[in-house]
Amino acid sequence: MNCICPGVVDTNMTKPFMKTEKDVEFMNNKHPIGRIGRPIEVANAALYFASDESYGPQVQF
Repeated sequence: MNCICPGVVDTNMTKPFMKTEKDVEFMNNKHPIGRIGRPIEVANAALYFASDESYGPQVQF
């Protein structure tokens, strides 16, 4: 079984929480990659897990 659990992703739903540069910097500093996620990154993860390429590798974070 696979699961995609992104942190904060830059969407219309999260924009109200990132009105200032200070807000964006705060959110960026909370993520291991140093920035909030992008919707395309979540979509690409979903596509990968839905593909035949995902058969085999099992990763747990």
